[in-house]
Amino acid sequence: MVTPCRGIFPTWIRALYNRETSDTVARGHTLVKDVAGVERRTGERRRALTLLAAMLGIIVVSVAGCTYRPNDSNAENAATFEASAEAVVGSPADSAVGVRASGCSLVDALGSGAVLAQPGLVVTSAHTVAGSNRIEVVDVGNQTHRATLVLFDPDSDLALLDVPTLTAPPLLLGSAAVNDNAVAHTWSPHDGFTANDVVVERLLRVTIEDIYIEDEVRRTAFEFRGPIGKGDSGAAVTVNGRIAGVVYAQIRGENQVGFALDRAELDDALDELDELAAKGRTPVDSGRCTP
Repeated sequence: MVTPCRGIFPTWIRALYNRETSDTVARGHTLVKDVAGVERRTGERRRALTLLAAMLGIIVVSVAGCTYRPNDSNAENAATFEASAEAVVGSPADSAVGVRASGCSLVDALGSGAVLAQPGLVVTSAHTVAGSNRIEVVDVGNQTHRATLVLFDPDSDLALLDVPTLTAPPLLLGSAAVNDNAVAHTWSPHDGFTANDVVVERLLRVTIEDIYIEDEVRRTAFEFRGPIGKGDSGAAVTVNGRIAGVVYAQIRGENQVGFALDRAELDDALDELDELAAKGRTPVDSGRCTP
């Protein structure tokens, strides 16, 4: 069972840990230089406060017996936490998974996914697992693991799976910018795991129908160019080894243009999971089968 820690960390500790030290900060889809902010955050005072936050965080984790989900996008930001996290954070190729969902037809629904933020937590697309009564995850060693659905969001088209037997290392969250070189990590039963080079072309705010084609919803996403095909939904798109997005669609009839939900959508999904787990409302129902 997923046991989040985020809710028990005091806000100021999380702020110190998550603080961005890069001189470029992504706000929505506009890149804003934050040189003055960087100057304010340098020096011994920041390092001392970060160390204090780390020590207090370790105490809280020890008492609570849970797993803290890092939300940092710069390793220099929290050297104390990152030094211990590096031991369990792996390469994207090792963290990719395949997803099989049964229950909506005689043929399993197939998709891709990746281990995100903490061991055993897999992100994939909601439409792949919609209406399913059994979900399995395939790791890079071709081993199959039973998965439990702990978040299902038909609006964002994201799902989170708890896979306690999965030992693949988790990936941290990253961000995408226009012209970034990225990699889409896909899986199929016939081809196995493939790492496809793609390029981020546009950052988007899209108005689209939910997975049931019933309600109009809004999503933040990015468009990328590179090999993508049917069945690649849920694939992680990584930039510099971190998950910057999750594939949810391609242009019909076009196998070189795809769309991925961005970090903001992933952050929202992880926040929602924390809330559900805190209320004891996991696992969750898989909804109806899609049209």
